[in-house]
Amino acid sequence: MLRSRFEYADELPALPSLIMVAGHALIPVAAGALYWQSERTLIVADLHLEKGAAFAARGQMLPPYDTRSTLNRLATCIERFNPRSVIALGDSFHRSELAERLNASDREELADVQRGRDWYWCWAITILSCRRRSAA
Repeated sequence: MLRSRFEYADELPALPSLIMVAGHALIPVAAGALYWQSERTLIVADLHLEKGAAFAARGQMLPPYDTRSTLNRLATCIERFNPRSVIALGDSFHRSELAERLNASDREELADVQRGRDWYWCWAITILSCRRRSAA
């Protein structure tokens, strides 16, 4: 899940280290993402969009701003790095059926951050389980 106290892209620092994976350098971002600079790819995981709605359905009330907050942080990362591609690993929606319940403004925000870039929704870390959304 993207977590950060930073609100603006110019405040969003990359951490002063690199993570090497199979010889590829990934830049950790304080918001909880990784940026693969040589591929212009942002990697995020476990966004858990609509988590508040899932808990509310079970009688546990959480503030209803979790999706908006996560989308704002995601937009900040995308503004900062302008990736060609985004890979969203893991539980992007807290429960898959909740994807249909996104309100109109959250749906538009999600469409805005996807626009102009390739987007991969991956629910397991294998290339076979990724669905690609072509850049529009």
